[in-house]
Amino acid sequence: LGHIIYDDDDNNAIFIFGRIFFPKTEAIKLLQYILGLTRLTYRTSFESFRGITSDLGWGCMMRTGQTAFINVCIRLLLPPEWYVLDRDSDITEYRIILRNFADTLDAPFSIQNIALVGEQLDIQVGKWFGPATICHVLKRIHMKGPFATKFQIYIAQDSVISEDEIRKNTENFSIPSLLLIPLRLGLHSINQSLAEKL
Repeated sequence: LGHIIYDDDDNNAIFIFGRIFFPKTEAIKLLQYILGLTRLTYRTSFESFRGITSDLGWGCMMRTGQTAFINVCIRLLLPPEWYVLDRDSDITEYRIILRNFADTLDAPFSIQNIALVGEQLDIQVGKWFGPATICHVLKRIHMKGPFATKFQIYIAQDSVISEDEIRKNTENFSIPSLLLIPLRLGLHSINQSLAEKL
């Protein structure tokens, strides 16, 4: 979703969803962009399913997956310079994307449907997902969902990326693709030996 490139001239570049920012000269622009990203977070009192009306305590990975996925949809399906906080932006298409993530059983990427697809992977509704689970659940929903023809999803198994497999699945890179690398850096905190390499 994002990464930082450092150079010797203190012109560090930050890439977020394919956009580049230079914090030394574009700090305000970077902050505005981050504030304008769509975030889906814990909720209470949503449409009941299986007697559950809140994802507090178990929905964190699902909401993280939804947040990443909706921002990828926005980036790929709306014009390149579209920005939710831009007063001149037409939000009609944005609202269409957003409806697909509403907390109702009718919305394909809802917390309810994510949890129900998780059940197919033997995870009970109301139980926490790991990084690999949310990646596979989102891919399953995407393959039958409204954006399936717009981009592909590739999941790196065991954090291994196969260029040949991606090339085959994207018709030689002609189809936009979302590469998901399920990785848990630690349960309660980041393992310091891994943090040094990030």
